[in-house]
Amino acid sequence: MFQNDLLFLAHLADPNMVIFFGFGSVITLLFLLRKTPYIKALISVLGLLEAAFVWKVIIDLVAPSLHLVPERFEQLAVLFVWHRWLLIIPIPLLLAAAIIILAVYRDRINETHSIVYRRMTIFSVIAAGVLFLLSVFESAF
Repeated sequence: MFQNDLLFLAHLADPNMVIFFGFGSVITLLFLLRKTPYIKALISVLGLLEAAFVWKVIIDLVAPSLHLVPERFEQLAVLFVWHRWLLIIPIPLLLAAAIIILAVYRDRINETHSIVYRRMTIFSVIAAGVLFLLSVFESAF
């Protein structure tokens, strides 16, 4: 039983699971953005997600160049890595845009004049989440 608990915790420490839970907490904070904005918490979780995705992009770039793949499958591995770039590279850019908007507007993001920026922040985070889920599904199959 103890071994199963450790295995469960090891699966929770998977980077994709950490990013998935990070998106869940960001989406929860985004729903509260209009009424009671928790800007510091939202910016810190978005910053952690940004760092996780930059780390993921660096690992995806470095893995094929380390020759961890047999030579006959190397071209195929590089093709899949570059195909995943189409899904992964916009994510840090969208999260960075959301962080910049929230850092500039802070508590004024819930006022009526900043409705466009609030919607842009929500759209950026949701689009990044959808792209992340698409990249997970694409790598699973």
